[in-house]
Amino acid sequence: MINKASCWRIPYEKGKNYLSRHNPEMALKCFETAIAACPVARSRELSKVLFYLGITFKKLGMSSCAVKSWCVSYKLDKNNYAGALLRRHVNDYGMAKQENRELDDWRAFYAIHLARYLSQKASGKLGTDAEKDMIWDLILDAWKDIRNSFKLGEITPEIKLGIFRKSRIVFPSFNVPNVEPENDTIAVDFSRKKRISFGDLCCCGSGLPYIICCGRIADQNELPNGVI
Repeated sequence: MINKASCWRIPYEKGKNYLSRHNPEMALKCFETAIAACPVARSRELSKVLFYLGITFKKLGMSSCAVKSWCVSYKLDKNNYAGALLRRHVNDYGMAKQENRELDDWRAFYAIHLARYLSQKASGKLGTDAEKDMIWDLILDAWKDIRNSFKLGEITPEIKLGIFRKSRIVFPSFNVPNVEPENDTIAVDFSRKKRISFGDLCCCGSGLPYIICCGRIADQNELPNGVI
């Protein structure tokens, strides 16, 4: 008889086998089954599944999902290799690293403003292709203004992030009020009674920098129907 507490291991081992045979699609299904079956209290085992799930996402070209999986994996067990993969594959904004820094900057800028636009909509989603194209063009035009106004290559990521967040784009309203976005949340570590700086360790105790952990920017692929 199979112990219910160990029933996660069968799909977990199958998933690793599929990965070794270069079949990430089947591996993904197995690891999802393993996560659903693994007791929450068994954090170390769950961390292992999430670690390999991240590798599976990476092989499928879903880098943002890979980063999220490795972040949670590392929080559950700091002794695994997820931390090393995060340092290798994550950029200064806590997002999946792109081919160069300019693309890293653009992805951060785009994700920030796409999230602001979606927050205005009751559905929280992009609708038609025409809407997607329009929002893309509006954000791209604002990005061009930023590039022309600042020498981004000479500015630290922390300052760039401040510039990106201060930028305001007038989005069209689709039957919802076109309200001004609320001020960005200020991260504070109440235990130390100080504001969290860009490179500080996250106050959640993960051991990761805040910008890679709770302060990371959600990529466009992580937003509801935010893929363009």
